[in-house]
Amino acid sequence: MLGVAVRTAQLWADQGILAAWRTQGGHRRISRASVEAILEDKRQKAVPLSHRQQTHVYAQPPLRVLLADSTEQQRLFRQSIRGWGLPILLLTARNGYDTLLQIGRESPDLLIANLNLIGISGLDMVRNLARSTHREGMEIVLITTLTGNEIACWGELPPEILVIYGMPSIADLKAICTRIIQHRTIRL
Repeated sequence: MLGVAVRTAQLWADQGILAAWRTQGGHRRISRASVEAILEDKRQKAVPLSHRQQTHVYAQPPLRVLLADSTEQQRLFRQSIRGWGLPILLLTARNGYDTLLQIGRESPDLLIANLNLIGISGLDMVRNLARSTHREGMEIVLITTLTGNEIACWGELPPEILVIYGMPSIADLKAICTRIIQHRTIRL
């Protein structure tokens, strides 16, 4: 009905875009009314084909952001991006291993990772990702409570990795997402 992949519908349900619940067996059930609301919204926003041809408007896929941080930070970020008006698809990871699996499965455009990931060294993970071909096209933002000198004791980080010391502000994260979206639009 929606014309999207099952995974996309699952992510929309997780983000609250689609009203959904889980059965006792763990299966998702999505409200028909929420599906119909999205379809109606798409119909209202539809641009006639003749207008699209004249103005050369192209639909841009959403920015795929993988947030590897605490559940509380994930909740805060999810609530914040709803009001930004930016095309963002938020993916989340609970620990370092889940982060690596999500990168392989989802190919995010942006990874925002807490240095203190559970089960894996965040520094080692970021260093290896920076050298990996799987990272191609993915920007990495590392969040840490350590100082630059403390990180340097563990070795240097690749220069293309953006490090945010302390708790990032929502405005900073929005600016990063906006910059990447604008850069992608320019390359089209």
